[in-house]
Amino acid sequence: MSGSRFTRTMGALLWCVLLTAGASAQEVPQADTVHLRFAWTAGTDAQIETTRLHVQSSGTTDSTSGSAQYRMHVASHPEGLIVSFDEFVFPPPDDTTDVAQLNSLASQAAAMVPKVVVDTAGQFVRIEDVASVRARLDTLMTEMLEPEEAAAARETLATIVTEDALAGIAAQEWNVIVGQWAGQDLVVGTEYAFEEQASLPMMPGAVVTMISTLSIARRTSCGESDRGDDCVEIRLVSRPDPEEVAQLLTEFTEQLLATPGLGIAFESFEMTNEVVLVTEPSTLRPHHVRTSKSTKGVVSAEGERGEVSRSEVRTFRYTYAQ
Repeated sequence: MSGSRFTRTMGALLWCVLLTAGASAQEVPQADTVHLRFAWTAGTDAQIETTRLHVQSSGTTDSTSGSAQYRMHVASHPEGLIVSFDEFVFPPPDDTTDVAQLNSLASQAAAMVPKVVVDTAGQFVRIEDVASVRARLDTLMTEMLEPEEAAAARETLATIVTEDALAGIAAQEWNVIVGQWAGQDLVVGTEYAFEEQASLPMMPGAVVTMISTLSIARRTSCGESDRGDDCVEIRLVSRPDPEEVAQLLTEFTEQLLATPGLGIAFESFEMTNEVVLVTEPSTLRPHHVRTSKSTKGVVSAEGERGEVSRSEVRTFRYTYAQ
């Protein structure tokens, strides 16, 4: 083969390779990366509707449900923004039994949160105006309880509703809705795994590694319709490390068995936490939030085995003022 013919043949082959490579590259879809950025602005107002369902089972099943409506306001603050809540409205319980009244009081108390200060990056800073929350709770107790019951409830709340406790709850709520997503760049459909430490219900003082999976499930509409892609749906699922749970169960059961008169043993324990959030990626203004926490286990005592479980589902829907 002459040099010129060889050169032309190799050139043609190389051109075919380049064309094939180009076609293959075009067939590979580009990653759909979502840039989650905090951009709340002073003057933002929203109506929030929230529901709560708590179910507990241990031989018999007890459930508590509640709902509320209130307003959220965003204003400027020297450290960034301050988010406040007011105009709380709680539907009255369907029945007037003492249990229903107490459940209603618990649901209303759970809905009340203090003002939250966040920085310009969307990170939780601290809470303000704890006194207003305590005053609202005091008013609730006065309206819904007899004087003696209200006095006893105030003493209990004084030890439980501390500033540190309220700050912890407020930080957790803010991070679920905004804080932990701010500044993240995530690819739609890709699962991201990470670990964090958390306490275990049913086992006082127990701390375990939670294995979490985070993903942007899809682009979706911020409104009721499925049409549009102005929002994204974020999903976060967390479960405890099974090996650590097994070890904790052994240690906890040994402590229970060593306690005179108890004779209780945990045979198994499962826990799942899930967050589903529909939010605007360019601002991180939430539109719908659903959080669920469920725990269940098998307990044996005096030769009998039984399953105990507890679950809580909360929803939040935001409607923004135009």
